Amino acid sequence: MTTTESARDRLLRQLLAGETSGAAPDRIPRVPPGAKVPLTPAQRRIWFFSRLYADSNEYNVFDLVHVDRTPDEDRLKAALRVLVRRHVALRLRLSEVDGEPVQEDCGTHDPDVTWYDLTGHPDDEAERRATDIANACSREVLRPDRPPLWRFSVIRMPHGRAAFVLGFHHVIADHWSWTRLVDEFVGLLDAPAPEDQPDPRGPDFLDYAAWLHDHHDERRAEEDLAYWTGKLAGPLPVLALPADRPRPKVSTRAGHSVPVRIGTGPLARAARLAREHDTTLYVVALAAYHVLLARLGGQRDLVVGGVFAGRDQPFTEDIFGCFVKSVALRTELPERATFAAAVRAVHRTVLEAQDHQYVPYDDVVARLDVPRDLGVDPVFQAQFSLQTAEGPAADGYRTDPSGLAEYGTAKWDMALVLTETADGLSGLMECSADLFDKATVTRFAAMYTHLLDRLLDDPDAETASHPLITDAERDRVLYGLNAYARPDHPYRSLAEPFEEQVRLRPDATALIGDEGTLTYGELNARANRLAHHLAARGVGPGTRVALCTHRGFAMVVAVYAVAKAGGTYVPLDPELPADRIRFMLQDTGPTTVLTAGTARDRVPAGPWEVISLDDPRPWADRPATDPDRAVPHQVSHLLYTSGSTGRPKAVASDAAGSIADILWMQRNYPYHPGDTALLKTSYGFDVSLWELCWPLYTGARVAVCRPGEHWDVRYLARMIDEYQVTTAYVIPTQLQVFLDELTDGQCTSLRWMISGGEPVTPRLRDACHARLGARLVNGYGPTEAGRVTDMIVPRDPGNPVVPLGRPSDNFRLHVLDEHFDPVPVGVPGEAFIAAEVGLAQGYFNRSALTAERFLPDPFGPPGSRMYRSGDLCRYRDDGVLEHLGRIGDQVKIRGMRIEPAELEAVIAEQDGVERCVVLVVTEADEQHLAAFVVAEDGARPDPDRIAADAARMLPRYMLPTTIEIVDTIVTNVNGKPDRAALLAGRTARGALPEAPTDDAPGYADDTEERMAALFRRVLGVERLAVTDGFFALGGHSLLVFRLISACTAEFGVELDVAEIFAAPTVRDLAARVRGPRSGAARCLVPLAPSAGAPTLVFVHAASGSALPFRELAEHLGGELSVHALQAPGPDTPGAGTVEELALRYLDELEPVRGHGPLFLVGWSMGGSIALEMAREAERRSAPVDATVMLDSWPPAASCATPGERERVRRAIEDLDIGAAEGVDLDTLGGDLVQVTERNRRALLAHRPEPWDGRVHLLRAAEPLPVATAVPTPDEDETAWRGVVPDLVRDVIPGNHLTLLRGDNAADLARRLRRITEESLVFDEI
Repeated sequence: MTTTESARDRLLRQLLAGETSGAAPDRIPRVPPGAKVPLTPAQRRIWFFSRLYADSNEYNVFDLVHVDRTPDEDRLKAALRVLVRRHVALRLRLSEVDGEPVQEDCGTHDPDVTWYDLTGHPDDEAERRATDIANACSREVLRPDRPPLWRFSVIRMPHGRAAFVLGFHHVIADHWSWTRLVDEFVGLLDAPAPEDQPDPRGPDFLDYAAWLHDHHDERRAEEDLAYWTGKLAGPLPVLALPADRPRPKVSTRAGHSVPVRIGTGPLARAARLAREHDTTLYVVALAAYHVLLARLGGQRDLVVGGVFAGRDQPFTEDIFGCFVKSVALRTELPERATFAAAVRAVHRTVLEAQDHQYVPYDDVVARLDVPRDLGVDPVFQAQFSLQTAEGPAADGYRTDPSGLAEYGTAKWDMALVLTETADGLSGLMECSADLFDKATVTRFAAMYTHLLDRLLDDPDAETASHPLITDAERDRVLYGLNAYARPDHPYRSLAEPFEEQVRLRPDATALIGDEGTLTYGELNARANRLAHHLAARGVGPGTRVALCTHRGFAMVVAVYAVAKAGGTYVPLDPELPADRIRFMLQDTGPTTVLTAGTARDRVPAGPWEVISLDDPRPWADRPATDPDRAVPHQVSHLLYTSGSTGRPKAVASDAAGSIADILWMQRNYPYHPGDTALLKTSYGFDVSLWELCWPLYTGARVAVCRPGEHWDVRYLARMIDEYQVTTAYVIPTQLQVFLDELTDGQCTSLRWMISGGEPVTPRLRDACHARLGARLVNGYGPTEAGRVTDMIVPRDPGNPVVPLGRPSDNFRLHVLDEHFDPVPVGVPGEAFIAAEVGLAQGYFNRSALTAERFLPDPFGPPGSRMYRSGDLCRYRDDGVLEHLGRIGDQVKIRGMRIEPAELEAVIAEQDGVERCVVLVVTEADEQHLAAFVVAEDGARPDPDRIAADAARMLPRYMLPTTIEIVDTIVTNVNGKPDRAALLAGRTARGALPEAPTDDAPGYADDTEERMAALFRRVLGVERLAVTDGFFALGGHSLLVFRLISACTAEFGVELDVAEIFAAPTVRDLAARVRGPRSGAARCLVPLAPSAGAPTLVFVHAASGSALPFRELAEHLGGELSVHALQAPGPDTPGAGTVEELALRYLDELEPVRGHGPLFLVGWSMGGSIALEMAREAERRSAPVDATVMLDSWPPAASCATPGERERVRRAIEDLDIGAAEGVDLDTLGGDLVQVTERNRRALLAHRPEPWDGRVHLLRAAEPLPVATAVPTPDEDETAWRGVVPDLVRDVIPGNHLTLLRGDNAADLARRLRRITEESLVFDEI
């Protein structure tokens, strides 16, 4: 049964029952004087919001009536008295009885009239002032419980004219009533004796309200409710207009209103279209409004609030009162809908709503059981109304429905209120000031009038094809918002600007760091000799040279050498998985690979020549002069980015664009000779060019960070202070941690802190301004284009938006819709980056993809191109760009660009996997990847194996944090994965209880509650249980120290790291704080305990910390029960020698070890302690199963010669232990410094006795990254063999610090696993 048939059936039932559609007036009983009458449903809704927002004037209904002559004051007051006498609604008082709102007649009164005199002003000024007066009157707050609920003012105007301001609270009347009242009032003014005019007969508003309350049709209401619950079933769409700021949790109800005027021409065409479709002007205007909302928000399914007259009974037409009804008009437009189709769809919606308008809107909302939120209406957020007003019937009176536009309030996100007059359509567009600036509302209003005009011109065209803006505004957006100038510079290669500086300042320092210093002249000479050598071996334009080396001086030399030789460099980060390195080499086909150090082992065999930079002798005799081999438009470098096919893609960039990019930044954020930059970014990312080249183009120097240290924020701070760095680039994720760890007085040399690669949050902005003296620069630009926009971020605390800035002069940035048309200011669209110089040439060996992403620029000069970024952006009216997210699925996490499709493709290729979907999730303000895997029939894939296989092909930053096996991938109506459904069933990382459960213990005391508050603050989580663990909730090494500091400040108790590991839950740690403190705290820290598994214990280095072993423990956990030893506090007795520490630690191990196998792994000084522990365990007849020393020096006393003993002693005395072991002693407090010095003294005094057990010595392949002269590996081995004849020596990747991190940690875990397995097998034999 259709809704129309339902209405017909209802009418038929009424006729058969002898009922009529309405009761006759004489059957409506009169309400006795003094009676309190319930409010009508329409009044109840207005009453509720008037009480909820008691200081709001949002339900005021005011207007201005212009008259040709000023009325006699006595006649005017007499006419007003008649109105009060005739209409009970003007005499109403509202109150509450037992919590229910009621209304009563408070009796006739002599109305107040306020007079204003503008007769002495010029006509134009008087008109403006009259409007200002009327707007001021409309902003008065009328309270329903304080009658009278209406106001009347008269403004005397020049030339004997006047203006009336008539207004009332909506709870007593609607717009229909207002127009009828004006007509009645004008008639009384023109009557000979107003007070002698007869009063109309019939029921009044109180009579109607009482009758309505007593005659509720329950059956009809239930029929209507059934319709509405079906029409509004499912998740209701929330209007997604492009707001200027995020929606607040609670609406302020503040608003902006602007006038809307549509002339008679468009009105006539709209009326004609309505007749052609057998509908009304209301439907046509509403359909255009629907199209506007759909275009602005990108939504086809919308709910718009409609307003119906509500005068269902014939007798109500003459009653002054509030009858209007709100209805929810839900319409889903077809894809690629024409305006004619939109009119037909809206027409159906309105007809159905009219047939089911009996039931009050609030009853519909109650039946829907939709979530309530004070920040957003539960059903619709946009409202529309259109009424007809012919104006006062008498001559000499006129109204302007758009004249009052300054109520200052808004009930919805957007409302359009139109009135049909003889001059066209006139009215207001009202928008929430919580979301929109007034300039935005003005643009929206202009868009509606322009769009309506275009839709009426061609209603059979797709609605999306009609522009939202005029041609003039389109040109302003394209060419007027930001200037463009084609870059012009003479450089052909990345090396030429550097060579200019070499000629200007050959003796200035170019590179500085752990390797010493290189001047501009020295760096240039090294690069030139290597370049000549490469050229002699065939490197030149069109050839590619791969670089596989860790960060260091040799890497910088290699980059410049390839540029000077005319080749294209292809950076291969040695930390990448082997399969990915092999793919990149096969994909680019280099003739040569330059490598150095342990990175040499990462280069697979192939048709390329491998040249080691460790031995420069083959090119030592080459000329030191600058080669001249560069050619214009030559590809200077290939940088890989994530690809949706499961394989990365190489972006081919030329020197002209990269240099233009750097010159632009130099003009805005200049380096000066003597300034210092920080080289920390992997040279596989485009930002590395700014660190490698920009400072060396300007006479500045580059401080080179150690390999593997670029994520250590304390190390970066030390580098900035040590070398007085003036400009640094740090991605937002790392910058936040950097600022959190920064101490007062650090990094004062910084002038510019440049950030980008992912959103700069308001919190980060404010923290940067508070903690750093440097100016914060926010930038945007993909690898395919370089630096496109940037700006100095202003100090604007509280502003929830951090913009990207303006496009640089090198680029034109277009924000376009799906039809490649410019979108209006403020409206989201895809960013297309256009340039003549600056865009990459395309993707290497990916012609189809290049054609897809690099398009001709239709708005630029012939031959210019534009890059399709996939970024959702919008322009502000001042030409500043805001970034709103990604249009597709590509994302940036911790500054790294990732195509989830690439990860999906890699996982889907694995055995047993049918399908994979990867989503980006945000937990505790941190983004990461979650993979959902559907298994093939009969298969049971293991998430750990999936992760391990993916790690062979993908870099670490692209790996998912969680992998979940699911039965199916739920999809939405569009056939795409249903994100909400997948995430709803997901176990969050550090799974937090959504709410307290019956068996979740509460706080035992105030200490637990305060400790939980510290956990929430440090970890950034909202909810947790007292049994939740610090590390399970996302805690990591940096956060451990924040928690310790917070506990000291909160409780006055200084915990140590071991206690956080040993008592990681809120309850356990609170017990530590609450209990007595002693120096006998346990030193054994459980990292990855596993009951029944063999025990492996890491022994700390001289810094005494167990933290460095956490990553390694993650690789070993499960099959081994992993623990670590943390050094006791500085005042602990019996801990001053290596032997005392060994005895203490072995005692602590006894209850953990039991009778199972035990493996000791000592790092650095820990090797000596582990050896003594093994010796003592053997004395106790409980020998350990394997002893391993990680990069451990022998004590000085064990060295063979006096010279060696003195050299080792000096090295131990001079060594910066914190730098060598990755611990910032200066920022971690005095206790750790004292512990470190105590351990240093213990190692210096240690004299180990010979031992005949077996020891594995694993030495780091790379040298210790400190300036101190240290023993050579051969000296180490000789000394150790004097103590341990059965010494098994092996080399492991990394240096003293990095051997515990990243891929090196995984490799070391495999070595340790093999050692433990071999020792267990030997024991069994």
